[in-house]
Amino acid sequence: HQEGAKQVDKGLYGALIVEPENKVKPDRDFTLILDEWQEKPMDEMGSMPGDGHNGGHGDMKMNGQDPLKAEEQMMKESYNIFTVNAKAGNLISPLEVKKGEVVRLRLINAGYRSHGIHIPGQEFKVVSTDGQDIEGAALIKDQVILVAPGERYDVEFVVSSDESFVVDAHDSNLYNDQIKIPVKVTDGNGTFRTEAEGVLHPIFDLAAYGNGGSSQFAINQSFSVDYNVILNTKVDQGLQYTINGKTFGELPALKIKTEDTVKFTFDNRSAVDHPMHLHGHFFQVLSRNGTPLKAVIIKDTLMVKPGEKYIVAFKADNPGNWVQHCHELHHAAAGMMQKIEYTDFKSNYISDPKNTYNKPE
Repeated sequence: HQEGAKQVDKGLYGALIVEPENKVKPDRDFTLILDEWQEKPMDEMGSMPGDGHNGGHGDMKMNGQDPLKAEEQMMKESYNIFTVNAKAGNLISPLEVKKGEVVRLRLINAGYRSHGIHIPGQEFKVVSTDGQDIEGAALIKDQVILVAPGERYDVEFVVSSDESFVVDAHDSNLYNDQIKIPVKVTDGNGTFRTEAEGVLHPIFDLAAYGNGGSSQFAINQSFSVDYNVILNTKVDQGLQYTINGKTFGELPALKIKTEDTVKFTFDNRSAVDHPMHLHGHFFQVLSRNGTPLKAVIIKDTLMVKPGEKYIVAFKADNPGNWVQHCHELHHAAAGMMQKIEYTDFKSNYISDPKNTYNKPE
């Protein structure tokens, strides 16, 4: 989070897996970090849209184009190398499995584009999101798991195929041919399953998945803090991304205190996706567009698409100074971030006024 839009973009990240005690482990456990890179990084090309230093993204006019559309097109085209664990295309190592084994795939999106992961021919369960188990996870097949920036999804399946197969990406990105993860069934028949061209598979809907779980909150209860988080853009010294009409430097901190119950209403009034991330806490997703969720879904990062409205809730049980922000880190660098302060917390950290080189986000 030190100039995250640049440093994470250049590879400063890794996976940390925390395993629960006394839980049966799968036969095979694979962590797959999804990312995308620029063949020629923008900071080598001169002015980088979204460098955050002027609080906005590049030139206001964007060569006469709508600045938001221009930036989206630039992001879609310039990030032209897609990787899994830093490898692309035929350099991606095969996942070796045997028929009948339980396989867990831990999908982590460290990049800026959402990736639609497809597991062909296998029934599977989505057993976890953002490290939180999903109760009542049912078997599904040929659904695309859309992993947003910052999100994590764990899926499990029992290898039922004699054929090897390829886990690939089905979405609107331009360079999906580089995300092909071979799954080699070592005791299979030695052939690879072929996929029919042009088949459209449904997108997995987390809001309609799962059954049960212990709910901490009800959507119609009273909350200590009830806060609207309106996500939008504005053009002021370049393209800016806003929360409640203001960028990070303008936006007052949200004040809470220990033991508060806090309700957020994420309301995306912009024309682009915003995967919203809350530091230091997990929240329960209560409703989407006015419809309550079927199951108890706990997350720390939630994709809010244009026009969508989600209600989430959490308990203030981790005193400190935190932030919420969009996990498309260019959006965060250009304003879509807000400080969250516990009023009953006093930090013992003292910054060094002589450290002028240190430049936080």
